[in-house]
Amino acid sequence: MVTNSIKTERHHHQRHRIPHVPPQEQDRLLVLERARQLPYRFHRLQYALHRARDLRQVPYHRPDLGVGGGPEYVAECFASLFSGPAVSALFQVADASSTELPEGAFDILFSRFGVMFFDYSTAAFAHMRRALKPGARVAFVCWRGMAENDWVRLPMGAIKGIVPPTAPPDPEAPGPFSFGDQGRVARILTAAGFTDIAIAPFDASIPFGEGGTRDAAIDDAVQMAVEVGPLSRVLADQPDDIRARASAAVRAAFADRPGERSVMIDGAAWIVTARNPAS
Repeated sequence: MVTNSIKTERHHHQRHRIPHVPPQEQDRLLVLERARQLPYRFHRLQYALHRARDLRQVPYHRPDLGVGGGPEYVAECFASLFSGPAVSALFQVADASSTELPEGAFDILFSRFGVMFFDYSTAAFAHMRRALKPGARVAFVCWRGMAENDWVRLPMGAIKGIVPPTAPPDPEAPGPFSFGDQGRVARILTAAGFTDIAIAPFDASIPFGEGGTRDAAIDDAVQMAVEVGPLSRVLADQPDDIRARASAAVRAAFADRPGERSVMIDGAAWIVTARNPAS
């Protein structure tokens, strides 16, 4: 019987370097990207965290198949992932949890914030595992908890006492933070049949909001917060006066953060690696 080894090691962007998992020249790479129904600003936030150099556990300059969730963004999202010389690649708009994938075809499965939205995560990973060769590697990055990520923590904290409290979301419901629990991530991968599971916390300072001046950057950060995440849902049905007070409080929270032409906030993610058993 194969026993999964679950490892945890904390990395700080300014101090440590996470070793690459470089693909071999002959490796075939399967990339999963979440693209459906998310504003460009949200992809910009994810890309800002992803661009931290230490986060590049798997270079993606040699994709063979990319699977994404929405025609309006999938081409742009995949184009932003890949660099280097032109390669032969196929981009497919489909549900990776059920779409037909070639069996035993890929050496690496990689995702940048694209794995947290499946209705049935274990079944989805089991389905994708069947597309991997024996011994193939998995590497993905996902958000840690809501309380550790300032792009949600700061605005939601700022509106307390202004907006009536709402019921907390189900932490395991599909969404950006559904993989925030390290133990749940390990259980999903184990049940899906993966081994050699390693889960490393990663912390980085990331720009949230950009502008030609400090004030413009703060305004942009407030607009992003209002458009994306739980704040947008909380404010959706509120009257204009409540929305105005909430926006002012969120602006004050972002104004306390450093940055000149951007607002620098703390971002927290898991870097997860695993392996398809060799036999």
